[in-house]
Amino acid sequence: MLGVLRKMDEEGFAGEMQMREVREGRSEVVQMWGRPESVREEFRQRRSI
Repeated sequence: MLGVLRKMDEEGFAGEMQMREVREGRSEVVQMWGRPESVREEFRQRRSI
């Protein structure tokens, strides 16, 4: 990330950055092998992964 910001500074990009969301913690491990894609999508949606 710092390399990208440094390059943007070198190229003369002007602007402002805002933090939108901060996530921390752990994600539960759930075996998804063999489950249909609809189940996987619902899991990701409910857990916001």
